[in-house]
Amino acid sequence: MSIRAVQQALARRFPPSARRSVLMALLIADLLILAFHARVYYDWWWQMANGRHWWETHRILRTDPFTFTVRGHPYIDKYWLSEILLYPVFARWGFAGAAVIHALLLLGMGAGAWRLARRGRLDLFLLLSPPALILIEQRSSLRIYLFSYLILPAFLAEAWNQFVLRQRPSPKGVARLCALEALWTNLHTAFLWGWLITGLLGITGRARNIERRLKPLLMRSTVVAAATALVTAASLLNPYGPALVWDAVAGAFNAALRSPSVEWVGLFRLATPLTLLAWAVLLAGSAVLISRSRYRLPALSLLGLAVLMNANAYRHIGTFAIVAVCLVQLTRESPQSGGTCHLSVRRTLGIAVPLLLFFILVCSNRLFHIQRELKRFGLGPITSELPVDAASFVARVGLRGNFINDWPYGGYLIWRLWPRVLIAADGRTAPFPEELHRRLAKFYDGDISAAEELMREHDITGVFVPWNCGSTTSRLARDPFWDCLFIGPHSTVWVARPVVESRGLAHYRLTSARAHDLVIRSPQQAYREDPWLTYPTALFRRGFVLLCLGQIAAAQEQFAVLQQVAPRSPLTRRLAQLMKP
Repeated sequence: MSIRAVQQALARRFPPSARRSVLMALLIADLLILAFHARVYYDWWWQMANGRHWWETHRILRTDPFTFTVRGHPYIDKYWLSEILLYPVFARWGFAGAAVIHALLLLGMGAGAWRLARRGRLDLFLLLSPPALILIEQRSSLRIYLFSYLILPAFLAEAWNQFVLRQRPSPKGVARLCALEALWTNLHTAFLWGWLITGLLGITGRARNIERRLKPLLMRSTVVAAATALVTAASLLNPYGPALVWDAVAGAFNAALRSPSVEWVGLFRLATPLTLLAWAVLLAGSAVLISRSRYRLPALSLLGLAVLMNANAYRHIGTFAIVAVCLVQLTRESPQSGGTCHLSVRRTLGIAVPLLLFFILVCSNRLFHIQRELKRFGLGPITSELPVDAASFVARVGLRGNFINDWPYGGYLIWRLWPRVLIAADGRTAPFPEELHRRLAKFYDGDISAAEELMREHDITGVFVPWNCGSTTSRLARDPFWDCLFIGPHSTVWVARPVVESRGLAHYRLTSARAHDLVIRSPQQAYREDPWLTYPTALFRRGFVLLCLGQIAAAQEQFAVLQQVAPRSPLTRRLAQLMKP
């Protein structure tokens, strides 16, 4: 049978309506999975802390109130409006409410891009949307970036209408663009994206007018005026004014000039096969579709600028790929053969309803064990890498003051402990001295002198040390100035000895008897400490920390349990190597 005969047979078996139904069901499945994805990143916590601060004081942050190292320094909160809108939802409904907002933003972005693509090949758009959404979610998820993805299709459609379809933009159209730009900038400091889209489409419209031998009618000056109006709207209608716009420009240029960050390294070294497959499908599909267009300039330029602007963050490439595809669809003079939207509702619902049922079961914790296994794929609102128990301990014993911390912990500690506890660093976008970054990094690499320098400058009460900072834990254990008061699955809490004596916390000090009690001997005990960690992982972490603390007998007992549970595990071999004298 020839290839043509196979194609004809498939066409008879799967007519356009059936084919689009399957593709639509795949898109729905992708949206449901991504809505369930809802992974909590470090910056979510300080964003919610900023939102809580506004609802309590009704004032936006002008200076940094959370970190003792840069307290009082000017602070530009790029996401102030998003934080104000999301905090009441999170405070009332927790991650369930945040996941619903997250899903609605995804659906809104998809609907906006769908409207842009209706004039072109809908089949191609449906094929390219799922991999693009997967790439977006790899770094966005429960983040306020999705507000940008919601506004971007609407801005693109209006800009296309004003600068390409019209010979001269109308004042009302430019006003609508300015309103969208002002909203966009206040939600996610994204004025530069709109400015670039305006410039690109202005160039495209001018080229089209020249091709048609139409008079440009001052198109160039109009585009410049419109771009200037966008910047003005972004500046004057924002509480932080021109400082925010300048910060966005500087950030974009710094990202383009610096070497690629660990996000790109992680894409190729640590990404799941699903991510790599989505990346390959998206790039190949976009390249094929763009190459067939008469007007390649706006799509290719937008993708190139996206790569340049986001050299340190691959999370936006998926969105810009969708926009580039939509631009190509818009440049088509008339609807193509696949442009009319005919869907088989019965087939679509038949596939989507079981997926929706599965989604409801997972979100209601009916399939908890499946959720636990899906952790390796980054699914679910997982907070297992955060110092939850350590923060609870500090709050329970009433500790106050300045605490040194690793920056990934910063946002969560702000959310849980501020204003009783001030921290040294966090992942927010406030200006942070590079020298202070280096000193904190040296401390967590085992250089205790860095902490001594900080203590000479600030009144340090304690330290949060992640479980994997073994050299720092060993150095602190040998320093008589520090006492280890808490050992959790992800971190240890150290408090200065004068504070321990003055607050009457000596009974929390680590002794041989307490170390013996900390040995994990059953899966139930590990589950109580952190239900998201596998049993061998919990055993390895506890044994490693006990070894770094110098509790050799307890570490040997923990190693014996690990050896019995997982004798062939790489974790067992690694701990055996560390146990050797």
